[in-house]
Amino acid sequence: MHTQIRYGLILLIATATLYASGRRVQHLRSFLPEHYVVAEEVYGDLNGDGLEDCVLVVQSDSPASAHTDGTIPEGIVVLINNGNGYAKLTENLGILRKDTMMHQDSGAETTLDVKISDGDLLITYSLSQTRRRCFTFRCADTTCTLIAYDGSELTNGRIDSQCCIRFLTKEKLIKVNKNKNAQPGEEVFRLRWKQIAVNKQIELAEIESLLTLAVAN
Repeated sequence: MHTQIRYGLILLIATATLYASGRRVQHLRSFLPEHYVVAEEVYGDLNGDGLEDCVLVVQSDSPASAHTDGTIPEGIVVLINNGNGYAKLTENLGILRKDTMMHQDSGAETTLDVKISDGDLLITYSLSQTRRRCFTFRCADTTCTLIAYDGSELTNGRIDSQCCIRFLTKEKLIKVNKNKNAQPGEEVFRLRWKQIAVNKQIELAEIESLLTLAVAN
């Protein structure tokens, strides 16, 4: 008898979980335009209110929307948890295009990582162990704004040079590794700081493509 009750409770919980998950997925899809699907869901607190917000990585499922180079439009939809559900803060349906400038003739695959860390949205492109581009956005009020950029050139994981831009303080740091025989993590950098001009905030919704964005002023 106890075994039957326990089995029944497990089945009930599993059914309720699947039902809730299905409703959540259906709710998230309601924020997508026609012919777009969810490729990834990322959760975390973006505005410091203690609630779990959601970032959707989306892509088009329509062959007619493909770019001239054959790549499929990919983008970001940012949803803020208002305590009663999600509301769309901002979106950009083409920002994540994997442009060929990342790898040119190498034929290597570009990987994409989207996460929420310390209240900020981080979007990172990596090309094997040779190149990495990280864009940090801060979301508040009605938009998400680019606050930092880190671009690295690597050899087998070792950082040879790095460009770090901080838009809030209008500073750029150039790091050049002086130890060409170093293993990853053993680099010795020559540092050069400079002030940069930031005439306008770069908003997520206005960026045509991250990999063609001119950030190094």
